[in-house]
Amino acid sequence: MKRWHTDFAEQYLTKIESSENKDHPWSGKSEKKAERIFAKTYPAIYEHFQSLRDIKLDEPDARGCRNKFEQLQRRDDQGKYFWELRSCAYWHEFSRAKILYQEINRTDCFAFDDSGYFMNNKLFMLPGAPKFWLGLFNSRLGVWYLHTFTGVPLGGFLALQWPVMRTFPVPDGSPEKRKAVERLVDRILLAKQRDAKADVSALEREIDELVYALYGLTPDEIKIVECASK
Repeated sequence: MKRWHTDFAEQYLTKIESSENKDHPWSGKSEKKAERIFAKTYPAIYEHFQSLRDIKLDEPDARGCRNKFEQLQRRDDQGKYFWELRSCAYWHEFSRAKILYQEINRTDCFAFDDSGYFMNNKLFMLPGAPKFWLGLFNSRLGVWYLHTFTGVPLGGFLALQWPVMRTFPVPDGSPEKRKAVERLVDRILLAKQRDAKADVSALEREIDELVYALYGLTPDEIKIVECASK
């Protein structure tokens, strides 16, 4: 994940949802019958699972498993069948436009994604969040606030769990002023889409000025933020 945009890592997830969330050809069948149907539906995946039988453990684990396949079968984190992912009520949120950020964040980066990317548990998402928020988060004032609120010096590791992010004050700006920020964000995203290394510092500076005005900062308060960001 980069500042403003995502950089796809060319890694893929085969998403087999729990039968609690989605009907599959094997859903509702007995374990043995379901496994036969699964083997025909996803033969390459099934063969890969079978190959785990050859990966022996030096000694049985706490559950008595003797190979990787048995561990797969007996894992807690599964759906109705061992080849399914656990039940999840928010699969649909990944397909929405969203703001992404790292849980442990040292780069002060927030990004926008509307490509339906999935992330691991070290990236958090705000599905449906307006691009206006992205401008706030990536502004100098936004970065200053998060570091000041958490007591972490600039360059240090922020822990951006929800108790921190939920305190972020969003100003009550007019729709016109919010749109002005969003237009600049759109220009930045377009520039980054064309060239990931594009220099968008001038556009970022415009966002900073608009954000200062939205929060009603005085010249002296702006100096505090500007000096801290250096």
